[in-house]
Amino acid sequence: MGADTQDRRTGVLVEAGFQEIEFWYPVLRLREAGSAVIVLGPRDDAQVESQLGYPVIPDSTFDAGGEWAGLIVPGGAMAAKLSGNAAALRLLAEADEAGAVLGAIAEGVAVLAKAGLLKGRRVACASSLETMVRAGGAEPSSGGLAAEGRLITARSADELPGFYRAYAAALSGTPTRRAAA
Repeated sequence: MGADTQDRRTGVLVEAGFQEIEFWYPVLRLREAGSAVIVLGPRDDAQVESQLGYPVIPDSTFDAGGEWAGLIVPGGAMAAKLSGNAAALRLLAEADEAGAVLGAIAEGVAVLAKAGLLKGRRVACASSLETMVRAGGAEPSSGGLAAEGRLITARSADELPGFYRAYAAALSGTPTRRAAA
């Protein structure tokens, strides 16, 4: 990812119980590439702890306005909380409608399903999420990574390098269409 994606605002959603690697890997890689990464949480003045208790303080809230080049939903136990957060679901739906690149890792796919954003798409997900993905109108991918235009999904943290490459390509305007086997 180069200069063509610098200064593009990307949000990474966070809530208590986020999975550390699935959160920090895209945050740090995007920042390293020069993207403006905003950590979005339920409150911007309160620490949020990961599954292992590591803290993060969001930069802004799910109600943050403005244009988003992309949004990423990491996995972890936070997915259940995000799936019930109307502001987070609205943020994702509005960003999708505006043409933002959406990314979800592991349980983060469940949040996109709850937001109604998977219909007609191919999605990488854990077998435990396949029923939810199908109910959301999507087709589960047989591989660990699915990159379809502006939607990039990964089954687990094992897929993070490929997820990042596909997300960065979509963010720079050169999306790929790939469902990895």
